[in-house]
Amino acid sequence: MIAYKKTNYYYADGVWYKTRGRKYVVAATPRGIRVRTLPRGSKVVYRNGRRLYQYRGVWYKKRGRHYVVVNV
Repeated sequence: MIAYKKTNYYYADGVWYKTRGRKYVVAATPRGIRVRTLPRGSKVVYRNGRRLYQYRGVWYKKRGRHYVVVNV
């Protein structure tokens, strides 16, 4: 579970979820949220001279020991 902007998100295999009642539903990827590890199968991509990582249409940028979801 990752708390971000007053919402609890759950992250598994590169897919983001949040709760709706007693169920988990797929959620849009929250921009700016940080994760410690990337999902398996993510690819390194260089865009405008920046090293980014992509998985299923979601872009990550390494910041320190975490990866942050960014807009590209």
